[in-house]
Amino acid sequence: MDKLKYQIITPNDKEFHNSLLETASEIHQREKDTLEWLKWKYFSSPFGNCIVAGALNEQNKVIGEISFGRYEFVLDNKIVNAAYSYQTMVHPNYQGKGVFKKLTNLAIDECKKQGIEVLFNFPNANSYMPFIKNKWKPINSIKYWMKPMRFLKVSANITSIRKSFRVDVNTSLKEIDVPKLKELFSGVKPLNIQNTLCPNRTKEFLEWRYISYPVAKYKCVINDKLAIIARTGKRGKLKEVQIMEVFQMTPDSFNKNEVKRIAEQIKTELDVDLITFNITEVHPLNNILKSAGFISMPHTIKFCIYPLTEKFENYTHKKDWIITATEFHRY
Repeated sequence: MDKLKYQIITPNDKEFHNSLLETASEIHQREKDTLEWLKWKYFSSPFGNCIVAGALNEQNKVIGEISFGRYEFVLDNKIVNAAYSYQTMVHPNYQGKGVFKKLTNLAIDECKKQGIEVLFNFPNANSYMPFIKNKWKPINSIKYWMKPMRFLKVSANITSIRKSFRVDVNTSLKEIDVPKLKELFSGVKPLNIQNTLCPNRTKEFLEWRYISYPVAKYKCVINDKLAIIARTGKRGKLKEVQIMEVFQMTPDSFNKNEVKRIAEQIKTELDVDLITFNITEVHPLNNILKSAGFISMPHTIKFCIYPLTEKFENYTHKKDWIITATEFHRY
């Protein structure tokens, strides 16, 4: 086997960026992402540059990568420096040879150097057990909620529910209501729940995530009580929106009647058959959705964390974390 070298890949290591994209395309059997996308996703977040650990063969080709995107949570009114997994990959020719563990250790060491306190991840079926074996803590508190909005159509196409969601790919900012989103983002505040890690939804982060390089067709629905960001697509023959985020417009807006009202508004404005929503169990909406007509569905979504400081050894329970689809659907 080639003698491999391991290094942190920075924004200035442009010669490796294209190799990284080529390897990802080969491993995941998908169209090659663009350098423009990589620059946006890895090195343009207002929370800081992505931490990328790469394994290179003797030809300087990237054959493996572990990357963690910088992130922020709010815990009892204080900012928590976090990071979460963007991509995990090792070329099949190099698997089973300790590459994954070496990459992970290199990335974790760099995260510690940069003052990150905790890592989190949503591993797929292939990488879940390797992370757990490397002492990641399983949380697995994500709920998958679905609400049929046209019962006759859903009943007539019930097998569609078993099919994969196909997101509407965005090709132009013309598909995104930028002024409406910017107006919403300028007034929203992150959730603040005592002793609970809540994602820091800053105006700058939301604009970066949903406006600066929108890879999906993101839609915004607003009334006087609630506002949602969703991405549109299809599941079989059914039109679906996946709610990425819900914002309170007033302090009392998280209740059954307002959730029903915004759901009907989503149905009318976005012309959909299904609404789906991923959140963790501790989210204040979780206990409301069932009474508002949402159905809890089975899923295979995994969620785990890796504390980097002694303090975060105490935050390894379901009640500690609020996560929405903004985190889970990373791009």
